Amino acid sequence: MIKYMNIIPDYDTGTVKVKLYTDKKTAKAEYSLNDGGRFIRADLNRDDNSFEFYLEGPHAWTIEDPYLYTLSLKAEFEDGTHQELSDSFGVRKVSVADGKILLNNKPFYMRAYIRGTICHDHQNLCGLSQSEFYEKSIKNAKAFGFNTIRFHSKIPPRACFEVAYRLGMFIHIEMRNADEEYDNLSEMIGGNNIFPSDETIKSLVLTLMNHPSFMVYCIGNEIKHPGVNPRVEQIAKLIKELDPSRLFIDTCAHGEFDRDYVEFDVQHMAYYYPFGKHYDMFENTDNLIVYGSCKGAEMTAGGENGGAEYRITRGIEATRPVIAHEVCHYTALRDIFGLEKKFEKYGKEKPWWIDEQKKMLKAKGFTERFYTMYHASKRFQLMSWKLALEAIRRSPILNGFHMLQFADTDRYENSNGIVDCFDDINYITPEMFLKFNGDTVLLADLPRRTYFEKETVEIPVYVSNYSQKDFSECDFEFELTDIRTKKTALSGRFHNISLEKSGLYKVLKLHITFPPVDAAAEYKLSMRVVPLNGENVISNDWSLWCFENKPEKLDTEGCGFALSSINAALRYRQIKACPDARVLVTDTLDENVFDALERGKSVLLFYRADATRHLVTGKPNPKYAFRATWERFKAVIWDRGTNYGGIVNKPAALSGFPHGNISDFVFGGLIEDSDKIILDDFPVSVTPIFEGIDKSVRDRFDVRGRGFSYPDFVYDRTLRRFGYIFELKVGAGKLLVSGLNFAGVGAGIPEVCGMFETLINYVKSDAFTPSDSISLGEFIRYLSENGKKDVVRERMMTQFWQLDNAPVESAEYWKASKEYILEGESE
Repeated sequence: MIKYMNIIPDYDTGTVKVKLYTDKKTAKAEYSLNDGGRFIRADLNRDDNSFEFYLEGPHAWTIEDPYLYTLSLKAEFEDGTHQELSDSFGVRKVSVADGKILLNNKPFYMRAYIRGTICHDHQNLCGLSQSEFYEKSIKNAKAFGFNTIRFHSKIPPRACFEVAYRLGMFIHIEMRNADEEYDNLSEMIGGNNIFPSDETIKSLVLTLMNHPSFMVYCIGNEIKHPGVNPRVEQIAKLIKELDPSRLFIDTCAHGEFDRDYVEFDVQHMAYYYPFGKHYDMFENTDNLIVYGSCKGAEMTAGGENGGAEYRITRGIEATRPVIAHEVCHYTALRDIFGLEKKFEKYGKEKPWWIDEQKKMLKAKGFTERFYTMYHASKRFQLMSWKLALEAIRRSPILNGFHMLQFADTDRYENSNGIVDCFDDINYITPEMFLKFNGDTVLLADLPRRTYFEKETVEIPVYVSNYSQKDFSECDFEFELTDIRTKKTALSGRFHNISLEKSGLYKVLKLHITFPPVDAAAEYKLSMRVVPLNGENVISNDWSLWCFENKPEKLDTEGCGFALSSINAALRYRQIKACPDARVLVTDTLDENVFDALERGKSVLLFYRADATRHLVTGKPNPKYAFRATWERFKAVIWDRGTNYGGIVNKPAALSGFPHGNISDFVFGGLIEDSDKIILDDFPVSVTPIFEGIDKSVRDRFDVRGRGFSYPDFVYDRTLRRFGYIFELKVGAGKLLVSGLNFAGVGAGIPEVCGMFETLINYVKSDAFTPSDSISLGEFIRYLSENGKKDVVRERMMTQFWQLDNAPVESAEYWKASKEYILEGESE
């Protein structure tokens, strides 16, 4: 009998080879195509029990048009028995040439999402059939622009392949037996990877051969030093012999740059944040140095002499297609109240973490404000996804990405999915996402988002085009709109833009000069590429902010300045000391602050302490200190970080600063390298003017060992109440505190200057009327007690996020991080 019927089409020639794997000799065979009813005698090759036929002008299988043929077969065996069977196949070609992945000889940009291992997948919570389960997910993923699924450490069931080839979705598998579950810490850090046997591989090839949706064989995730492991190269050779029609890669991330048996590469590039100093993080190959050479090539060298130092690193050119590994795993708050209702609706037991998060919200006093926080965190997540995916699409070295992930898991509390764990659309819509994840994306190269009035900006405009559509000739249009007034500040049109080529290319440069303004404003920069036939318009937009550039307008009358680390006098010549002024503006928390408050004065304190950066400075808390953590303008990456965005609770206090009531790029230069003050244990309840939202998830090392055992949520390191800016009545005086970074005042960074002026204007105004109050004595006692305590030491994953100085964690980092925490716990 026939165990397998492998159908192998050749896209270039139109030839289709059919190979039969039987346990008895075949006497003859007849086939019919697309149930035509007429069977044709097959000319069997007795050597390998195969036959061929020819398709005239075959209808190709593509993501947009997943056309399938059906082959029906009647076989007669030499013992007189018969068998009939049929299977579907698609005519498509996956290949690599000139550093690009090709589908049917045209450039293909891999827009993949990850599922598979339990921490990145979810159960069939809606009670659907297996096919319906995968169909719902794949239909939604395609609506958001994805074209590939990477099954992390897993081979999906047959039903998934069938749905994928019917709907048009590629699949990347990682070869592991069904009963072998991925162990993140053991394999990622310990290198205890599991390799498939030859028999397992042969069975896989036979089973999966006919699925046009099956694209990539991969051994596993983050395999250490694959290029020097002989078993890895053995597997590569075997797969290429058995099935040359698909791509092979040994590992997703951690592979050496000079392996010569893989057709493309997947590399770590995602632990920075593509804004500020890491804006170009996807445009270089420096991260490849981390994983070294499998051929003994020197990667780095260095030395020193009398205090002078040097370091040399190898320049690495991408010689094959590179895919960015596990990008965009930016988490946000989950709609736990909505999820609770869904689990009840479908009769499923809700995960334990839903009740625990509800308890934590209640204990922190956040229950009533939860949805305000939730929407702010989702906006910050969407902003981060757009930022990162546009940076990836602008990269000259990347041929795609693996996004972690499309749907939330139900196993853990982390929410880095676009849709929820029921595969339902959750806040973010396809229309929002397709602007930066469609087949064709319009890209603006914008390393900055804040500017001064009358400033001229040069904006290179790119197109990332992987569409099958014919755009013909196009026009380019742009518009700069003032969000406050809804009026158009600038607009223009440019003719004869060609989108005939596939790939990434620059189409033009746009120069804009911001108008004079009487107040800071947010602008929306909209761009469109419009084909002459009016169809398939491509559009995208970005928020930009414009600030007044009139430092002389700042009224400092009545203010005395005592600034030691903020060089404000470089820009604001009117700043003076004035010790008897009614408002003290200072960046030092000392007795002068307490004296001013005792005398009924107003104080504006720009709080910044070396101790907040204890991780690198080693400095203890000063005599008087707030509890603060080192902040970055950077989304939380799964469990790394503390920034879920922010909320402006008192807009009137920041009336001169354009903010939209949430954290956005306009706060970038202020939040980066700032002191985010923790108010959980403050003696009185405080509602910050500008509040930071902490992550609501646990650190994986706390949960799963490595010397720690904190399986439950620990309140003093999770969902803390953070204050970027807050105000208090302290005794007879009034205090306004900001832990934001004002080092950029002297350098003339627009948003930093704008906030500096806004806070001075506010603290001088009649609107400065704090509602929360504390006695001066209690305030001093609190600060003094903090000064005697240890600094705030974040957990292992967040320390890496704070340091922000390496593309991926090293063994040395894990060791030092653990020791740093244990040092604090022993004090």
